[in-house]
Amino acid sequence: MNTGLIARRYAKALMAYATERGQTELLYRQMGSLAGSFEALPALRTTLVSPVVSREEKMSLVCAAVGAEPAESFRDFVRLVLDNRREAYLRTMALEYMSLYRKSNNISVVHLTSATELDKEVTDRIAASVVAKTQGAVELDCRIDPSLGGGFIFRIDDKQLDASVRGALERIAKAFKQTSVSTL
Repeated sequence: MNTGLIARRYAKALMAYATERGQTELLYRQMGSLAGSFEALPALRTTLVSPVVSREEKMSLVCAAVGAEPAESFRDFVRLVLDNRREAYLRTMALEYMSLYRKSNNISVVHLTSATELDKEVTDRIAASVVAKTQGAVELDCRIDPSLGGGFIFRIDDKQLDASVRGALERIAKAFKQTSVSTL
């Protein structure tokens, strides 16, 4: 079975369960923490799929990965996942839940990578501009990458604007190569 399909089905079921209990926002935050833990600790997935680690240890490990005291609905969900031996898909389930939550609440995620740290005033203006265009909320993820050489890369959903020095140089090099090849 397709791993994306499995994760999507579990995420939809969790969304329905969380909606019944009025905990969609709380679970969104906890799933975000869980997804962050998977990113920060790659060994977490390896440990969860290990047959040597007991179900109880896996449960406490996942709950600890959330950081704060997990909601009862989160615990119920993790129990279901462990009972069905789907722990290998837990990270993807968390990401799918977050995606469903964002979609249902009209939240756009903006990734902004710049060569240097941006002032809060600039990031606030960018966020306000996105809110005005999308008529929804925005989550702004700012990162610094000195290898850009200057400028920024702005990504929202499946659209990207590369206004970095590195990107401009890459485009110039590509155009130069194409021109050189066509003149031969």
